[in-house]
Amino acid sequence: MDTMAEAVWVGDAQERTRYANLKFCEITGYSLTEVLGQESYIFWDYESTERVKYVNSHHREKGISSSYEGNLVTKDGRKIPVLVSGTPLPDGGTIGIITDISELKKQKNMAEFLQASLAKSHDAVITMDKDLRILSWNQGAKDIFGYTSQEAVGRLLDLVFGPEDLQVIVKNPLRLNTVEVKGVHKKRHEIDVALSFSEGVGASSTGGVDFSILIARNISSQKRFEKELSNENEKMESERREISEVRRQMDVMMDFLGGVSSA
Repeated sequence: MDTMAEAVWVGDAQERTRYANLKFCEITGYSLTEVLGQESYIFWDYESTERVKYVNSHHREKGISSSYEGNLVTKDGRKIPVLVSGTPLPDGGTIGIITDISELKKQKNMAEFLQASLAKSHDAVITMDKDLRILSWNQGAKDIFGYTSQEAVGRLLDLVFGPEDLQVIVKNPLRLNTVEVKGVHKKRHEIDVALSFSEGVGASSTGGVDFSILIARNISSQKRFEKELSNENEKMESERREISEVRRQMDVMMDFLGGVSSA
C-alpha cells in the first residue's frame, strides 16, 4: 500500500485510524504516529465530515460501498479536494481509497471560467469545422449578428458573411492578424467587423484540423466615427483654403490700395 499513488486510510467501527499509507500522510502533512488512533473526522472540513457521517450511517452499516468527493484538511489548514471510494470491512471498519483531484479541480474551474468568459464576451466567438460549418456560437455572436445559437449552429459561415468577405477569411495567410470585412446581420443590414481567425486549434487523430476559432468585433460605430471625423477634417480643410484665399485677395487689395495712395 505504501507504493500506491492513491492515499489509503483504514479505520475501525468508531472511525479511529488503524492504518494510513505514505501517500495519505504526504497529502495531509501528518506523520503516521500522529494519524494512528485519530478519528477520521479531524481530517475533513465541516461539509465533508457531514458527508462522511451520512455515508457511514446509510451505506457502511448496510455493507454498501460508496464513492463521493470531499475536502481533506491538512495539518497546516489547507483544503485538498479528493475523491473517496469507501468499502466496509467485516469487523465494521472501513477502508478508503483517496485520490487527490486538486489538478482536475483547477482544470475544471479554469474551463468553467473560460467558458463563462466566452459566453459573456461582447465579441463574437465562433468555432467551426474544416468545412466552415458552425460548431459553437456565443452570446456575443448573437448580439452582433442577430442569430441565436440554435439558429446558427450547424449552418455554414456564409450565414453571416458574403462570398467576397468569406474568401478574405479563408485565404488570409496571416491567420492571427486582424482583418476588416463586412458581416451580414439577420435583418440583412451590413456590419463592419474586425476578425481574428485562428486555424489548427484542435488536431485530429489523422493529423488534420478538427476546428478553428473566429473572433469577430463589431466596429460599425468606430467606422461611423472615423467617417464623421474624416468629413469634419475635410470640411475644416476646405474652410482653411477659403480663408487663405480670402486673405490672399485682401493682401492683393491692400497692395493695390497702397500703390494708389503713393501715386
